[in-house]
Amino acid sequence: MSVVNTDGRNGIHIFVFCCADYVDMLDDCIRSVEEHVADCIISRNIVSNTRNINVNGYNLIHDIDFWKKLDPDFTERELYNHNWIKQQIFKLNIDKFVDGYALIVDAEVRFTHSVKWIENNAQKIFYSNYWTDYWFSSHEFIKQIANLESDMRKTFIVEAMIFSTDILKKLRRRIEDTNGLSQIESFKNIIFDIPMTTKSLPKSNMQMSEYDLYATYILKFYPEKVLLQSTPKPFYSVQHSLTSNSKKSQTKWLTFFEQVRGENWPDCDSEVNFSNLPDWIQKECIEVHGYKPN
Repeated sequence: MSVVNTDGRNGIHIFVFCCADYVDMLDDCIRSVEEHVADCIISRNIVSNTRNINVNGYNLIHDIDFWKKLDPDFTERELYNHNWIKQQIFKLNIDKFVDGYALIVDAEVRFTHSVKWIENNAQKIFYSNYWTDYWFSSHEFIKQIANLESDMRKTFIVEAMIFSTDILKKLRRRIEDTNGLSQIESFKNIIFDIPMTTKSLPKSNMQMSEYDLYATYILKFYPEKVLLQSTPKPFYSVQHSLTSNSKKSQTKWLTFFEQVRGENWPDCDSEVNFSNLPDWIQKECIEVHGYKPN
């Protein structure tokens, strides 16, 4: 991993989030970004839990390297194991790698029309008027995590958003001041019942949306920096062909393996290849780290 520390005032940084199970969708996502994002692109980055990604011109940031910037002593292992929440926390900390504006995109997103995200020192934020149960749970989350009221007329739970790193820093300070805890502890205590375990699920009325949280904050305190855009959006999200269980399996394996692997261990992106690891590594995984082969 090479660290990107580029000033983004004269353009934007691209961050594509792609877990191991979605690698087959990455090329189409990147192609649509390159074709339709009209801003000057300063850096191109992929955040993933697999190291087996090599896209020309794109810097790879591995999950565990990202997490160590937020939790160097790995005290919040249970939260790290919750991949959905972890990815949203990563997005809200993208300033650990770049300064300026960062476009956040998931691998299943496809751009359909040209879009310029930054105009006259303001950023475009897309919204819709379509509400779901998830949105109402996000509204409650925002109220508790940052003491903010969402706009009941709009939802910002969309497929892509541009973040200002200056705004992200201020948002995190508000979260920590509101809760009297670090951002990591704040997210954990608001979203999950405590004590948290590796099998904990988010509270049913407490769904986290990083986009909804960011948009609510910037519109409250810095509305002059926002260009609101209603639907139709110039992007959409495609459905992955894998079943939900098979999607979870590879990511679950990598989350375990990357936490316990030693410096001299080979890559093992799939659990089916566990038996191909050296015997001493298999033994350590089973006897020391509690792995149970299928």
